[in-house]
Amino acid sequence: PVPDTPAIGMTALGPNVPNPFNPRTEIRFELREAGRTRLTIFDARGMLVRRLVDADLGAGPHRRTWDGRDDAGRAASSGTYLYRLDSAGETRSRKMLLMR
Repeated sequence: PVPDTPAIGMTALGPNVPNPFNPRTEIRFELREAGRTRLTIFDARGMLVRRLVDADLGAGPHRRTWDGRDDAGRAASSGTYLYRLDSAGETRSRKMLLMR
């Protein structure tokens, strides 16, 4: 029998575009395998601001837009934010800057 081939590639989280941004920015990411995926945004204090993705997604490239609002629809203030991708046991994160 032929041994299982390991997955090629890895989960990747790209820089948001544009950065700095106002009022919206696009976040691109690529999943090496299908599965439960979370893309969340946190403020500089580590508080959850917005949950952009919390769903099962397929392997491959994806993109989501953040409109600078929190989960309640309120405009987030200017500042540095962290966006974090959790999928297939991997975590990636990057910083972005919202300028109102």
